[in-house]
This record gives sequence, structure tokens and C-alpha cells, in this order.
Amino acid sequence: MLKSFIFGSSIAALSTLFLPAIATDWRTTGVSTRTRETVAIDMDSIDRSNGKYDVRFRYLIGKDLVQASVNCDSSLVTPDQGKPFVPDMTGATREMIKLACGERRELVNRYQGYGQTGYQSVPTDPGFSFRGFWVSSEAIDSTNELLSTFRNPLAYRFKSSQIADAVAMYCQARDRGLSDREIVNISTMSVIEMTDADDDIKGRLLQYWVATRTIAKRHVCPQFSN
Repeated sequence: MLKSFIFGSSIAALSTLFLPAIATDWRTTGVSTRTRETVAIDMDSIDRSNGKYDVRFRYLIGKDLVQASVNCDSSLVTPDQGKPFVPDMTGATREMIKLACGERRELVNRYQGYGQTGYQSVPTDPGFSFRGFWVSSEAIDSTNELLSTFRNPLAYRFKSSQIADAVAMYCQARDRGLSDREIVNISTMSVIEMTDADDDIKGRLLQYWVATRTIAKRHVCPQFSN
């Protein structure tokens, strides 16, 4: 399953750059204190056409994609599947509701990261928590800088959240037991087998995976650097 997941991510990355697609703007709001899963809202999915009392949107909690609506007066969230709930007064889900309801204020990054010492607070760095791993803004910048040294036009073409997802994906795969060599082979084969891409595009995308893998081991999951 992980192989198909990495293969799908390669396709998605290529499509983002070269094919028309439905725009999405995923905004990570933190990590659930209950499930320790990342919560993110698709800003482009927010639909306030029915007024502030019935705002439609979609969000991710971990790997689960949820379609839901929220009553902005009562904060009652009603998923299309599952029971309605009112989130805690603080936390990732509450921040998600504030974005859906249009409350504009500077978010405090109360995200949680995952490192060698376990979960830890990351109060100031405006990075991203993806797949259980914290990807700092420094790691994202370093990925783009590395691509620039390759003279790769993909530098600065991806959103920060997309880079964070690719970096964290490597760490998650290692955490699940795949070796560095296995991940390299999977990502390489997934790119080589792209029938709609020419060799130049394939080469650029392979460099992108090299960059995200390198930064992952250097900044996000150094416990897997060997």
C-alpha cells in the first residue's frame, strides 16, 4: 500500500506543475490532542453561500478526508458521515473552524512535532506538521535552496505545504520500516514509469525527490540518516 501511496504522490506532484487541476489550498492548523493526528483544512473548499450559520468545507485528520459543515454561531461541526460535535475551546479543530467561519487573525502555531524525543511543542516556527512529523520553515527553505543548486526549475514552484508533505512522507516511510534504498527504488521506478512525461521532466522530478529525501534526513528525521 505504501508503494502505491508514494507512486500516487509522484503523479500528484507532476500534475501540480504541468497539468490543469482543481486548486486546493491546504492549511494545517495543528495536531489533534486526542488522536495525535494532523488536522488541515482545504481553504478552497470553504463555501459560505448559505450564510455564516451553515459553512461547508472539507478537512483532513490524519489520512481521513472529511466533508462537513459548521454552524458558526454554535460551533457545531456536522460531518457528512459520523456524529456532530463541538470542538474544545482551543486546539487544531477550533483553529480550523475559525478559518472556515472567516475569523481573520494571526494564528499562534500551537502545533506538535515528532522527533527522537517524542512529541514536543513548536510554539514559534511557522512550519507544518504532516504525517506525524514536524517540518520547519528552515527545512522547506533548504529544500528550495538545494533545488536551486541543481538549477532545477521546480525550486519555489511547490507550495510550502506540498514540500512539507513530501519531506514528511520520507520520514513516515522510514518509520514504518522501509530502508532508504527501498524508498529510492520505489520513487525512482514511479517516475521512470510515467508514460506521459519526457526525460527532462522525469529528471527534474527525480531531483525533487533527492532534495526532499536529503532535507528529511538532515532536518526532520535525523534518526534515519544512516
